[in-house]
Amino acid sequence: MFRPGPASKGFDPPVYALSGVVYHHGVALQGGHYTCDVLHPADEWFRIDDEKIMEVKKAEVLAYKQDRDAYVLFYTAIPTSSQPLTPVRGQ
Repeated sequence: MFRPGPASKGFDPPVYALSGVVYHHGVALQGGHYTCDVLHPADEWFRIDDEKIMEVKKAEVLAYKQDRDAYVLFYTAIPTSSQPLTPVRGQ
C-alpha cells in the first residue's frame, strides 16, 4: 500500500493499494506487446495477454522481469476511518 505524505494533525492521509499494471514487452514503444495484471475484488491477481487470462501470484506481479517494463500503474483508494470514500459528481 502507498501512503503519501506525512499525516496532518487529526487527519489520516489517503491510502492507496496497487490494483493493476500495464506492461510493455519489447525494445521500443512503437512496437512490442502489451499485457496487464489486474486485481480481482476477491484479492486474486490475473494476467491478461490477448485472449489468455490466467491467475498469477502477487509476488509475480511485483517481481522485476527483464522482458517487460511497467508502463501504467493503477491504484485504488482505500477508505480510512477519517476519510471515507464519496463519489465525485460532475459540476
